[in-house]
Amino acid sequence: MNTHFQGKTTFQSRRMAAAIAGVIGFGIAGVAGAVQPSSVAAATPVATPTRATQRVCGPMQDHGTIPSPPSGMAATVVVVIGNDCAAHVSAVHLVPRASVPQVGAAVPEAASAPGSSRAATVWSTQHGVYQRVWDCCGILMNEFDTIAYWQYNGGWVNYWSLHNAVAYHRETFGGWSLQYQNAWQQWSNGYQVNLAGNAGFSYQGIFDPTGAFFYNSYFNAIQVRGSGSWSCQWSYSWRNGAPGWHTQNWCS
Repeated sequence: MNTHFQGKTTFQSRRMAAAIAGVIGFGIAGVAGAVQPSSVAAATPVATPTRATQRVCGPMQDHGTIPSPPSGMAATVVVVIGNDCAAHVSAVHLVPRASVPQVGAAVPEAASAPGSSRAATVWSTQHGVYQRVWDCCGILMNEFDTIAYWQYNGGWVNYWSLHNAVAYHRETFGGWSLQYQNAWQQWSNGYQVNLAGNAGFSYQGIFDPTGAFFYNSYFNAIQVRGSGSWSCQWSYSWRNGAPGWHTQNWCS
């Protein structure tokens, strides 16, 4: 297996820690309760350009919201593409955070925002949204993670930083390739900061030499708050899917 890893980081200017405000953004704050997946109708099975005997589904997309799990835990939702080309979405499952692959990344050194009079005591934490997608044979095709680190004082977010991490499978001749990735702030009112990232992967290889058949896009969002609480969203859009493709979507 040949898997490539890459990352991208966005940092907030500390001088802007309490000054940014706006009215545009993802608009989802303080979400609680069970996962909210979209209703996904079964896609129409089609044949690949090169392997007519391999059953493939048409365009597929899904999304969900996961509330922040209890301390020390991670919340995960599994999506499996069935033989009927429908996306079968699990309930939210809680697992120990230490069991989530690659979550134990180093946390940046804590520092308070200079010039801020809001914080007598500042805490820091790091959490993220992780999407991992395998094919029917258990090969990790794409991974897209968006991780936020922030400092808070119980009422305000004093400082934040955001970075993406990606992984994708390469074959001897071709395979998956990263086409773009972005990380940005969507909106902030001082108490809550909405952060987001997206990425796209193209495929050209043994299953499609033309490079026109498979393209996977992902979006992650995480809301961080001055109380230390948070919530996250995930979504994907595939040009074509296939039975047996399955995802793990983590909020950890």
